[in-house]
Amino acid sequence: MKKTSFLLTVVSIGFIFCAFTLKDWNHYILKNGESIRFMGGPKDNIFLYQANASRGSYDKSSYNIKIDSLGQLHVSDLHEAMGKHQQELDIHFCEGSVTKKSDTLFIESESKYQKIYFLTQSKKNILDSLSNKIHIELVAISEDNEPADILVSGRVRFASLPVKTNSQELYKPFHNKNTLAHFSYVLIRDDQGKEIKTSLDDLLLIGGNHLRLHP
Repeated sequence: MKKTSFLLTVVSIGFIFCAFTLKDWNHYILKNGESIRFMGGPKDNIFLYQANASRGSYDKSSYNIKIDSLGQLHVSDLHEAMGKHQQELDIHFCEGSVTKKSDTLFIESESKYQKIYFLTQSKKNILDSLSNKIHIELVAISEDNEPADILVSGRVRFASLPVKTNSQELYKPFHNKNTLAHFSYVLIRDDQGKEIKTSLDDLLLIGGNHLRLHP
């Protein structure tokens, strides 16, 4: 269903940066009690750089994110999916950990920038901001109200999918009911006590200092 690309361009020599993950995983389902760490974006200061993350899909879901060395974010081409699909949450320019306890994923995420911005891929494109340290809880169910898996994939995506469903279903242009799932519970809370409880939209969390949303 979705394709994502990521590009970091260093336009002036700086320090070495480290991005991505401490563990190789793609469409990974955590076992109960298991934890993994994730990393994304420049780890150390770089004099001047620009990073770009974009996404497109058969179902018309898309976004384009640009960030520079000042933490200025420009988000454009933000469109919701057409038709029923597996709900997803993407995190950019943050690092942290994911732990599974029973049917819930607990995500601790922190950005080197001043804020983490919350966006929905929906007609209204809801925008909000949190501090740079957040806690997330996710629970997923299938369309038949059965417990569903939450797949974790690199840079950093969480996708709901019915139990024992092949992850390749995420990339198909059309989805049968028995391949659909969504987050039945989403809680996002920052270290200042601000909370967001959200709906069935695809979700974005992006670390940065200032965000501009473009058509």
